[in-house]
Amino acid sequence: KQVKGIEMSFIYPIFAFFWAIVISIKYTSDRFRHGKFTGILLYKLGIRSQKIIPKKGKRVWIHATSYGETLSTKVLVSRLKEEDPNCQIIFSAFTSAGYNLAKSFKGADQVIILPIDLKFMMRRLVKAIDADLFILTESDYWYNLLTTVKSSNCPMMLIGGRVSDRSFARFSKVPMFT
Repeated sequence: KQVKGIEMSFIYPIFAFFWAIVISIKYTSDRFRHGKFTGILLYKLGIRSQKIIPKKGKRVWIHATSYGETLSTKVLVSRLKEEDPNCQIIFSAFTSAGYNLAKSFKGADQVIILPIDLKFMMRRLVKAIDADLFILTESDYWYNLLTTVKSSNCPMMLIGGRVSDRSFARFSKVPMFT
């Protein structure tokens, strides 16, 4: 998207690179100081790749960032599986809490951690998952994930997307990123 004469696809990778450095330091610090991200840190940082189960038939990929978003998809996961028991459901989460909750969902064939939103990581993941439908919960913004899924010609759906007045005011301050 063109924003005030600047290509968003040029700005976001620079932002994401520096964000990845900062967040990597924070995640590593949280891992060792508070015991957070135990077992998932290397996946989150893209150092370790997650093996995706072999594809059999239709595949739906659902992404929820946090615990609350993950919880909001519990019924969706079970209903999708009821409607088509042969459909494979890959569930990704960004937080440890969301990941751990999704692992308890009846109907999710595989639960993975979404790595930091860097283009090369998203390309590898989108190709490995090879979804027939991508469902994003609420209004998370993962530019590289979304552009990579779009370029793979996979249909996308947003569920529960809403923006509060407070969030809208914050987003309005940085229009090139929103």
